[in-house]
Amino acid sequence: MTKGKLRTSSSKPDHYSIIESHNNGHTMDELCSKYGLKRSTINRIIKNYEHSGLSLVIKTKGSKPKLTKDQFSKVFCYYNSSPRTLMDIQKFIYYMFGVTVSKNTVSNYLKRARDLNPGLLFDIDYPNNYIKSQKPISDEEISPTQSTETHDSITSIMECSLITDDTESEFSFNSE
Repeated sequence: MTKGKLRTSSSKPDHYSIIESHNNGHTMDELCSKYGLKRSTINRIIKNYEHSGLSLVIKTKGSKPKLTKDQFSKVFCYYNSSPRTLMDIQKFIYYMFGVTVSKNTVSNYLKRARDLNPGLLFDIDYPNNYIKSQKPISDEEISPTQSTETHDSITSIMECSLITDDTESEFSFNSE
């Protein structure tokens, strides 16, 4: 059993049309029947608009990204410098930016980048024994007290920028 009134239209009415109808002189009862909303809901929308205009603000869903576009570009360069495990990339992100991300988040970022621009990722099919024999990076390799040789390789990665302007506009970050 459903509670409340059923909506007459399949889409959710936008607040702007409710406020516009109210400003054009429609009564509360007319608005309730037109939009299929409770009187209290319409009152709340109108009061929020009159008080601060908040009812017209579009609310975004989801959490904010942990990495900026610039940071992700540097992570992507690090990933492209040679095959890395997700844990290696996770450590790199933590030591370089001080941001803790899960391996799933790293994987999702790389998948999204691959889907947007497949040419940026490795096209080489490495043999399985090469991937298995590759030693994962240790904490010492990317820690702040690293040798100058490792520091130079990290610096060259940090200067790398593989994401083009076209890719940046397509790559969906919620942070702006």
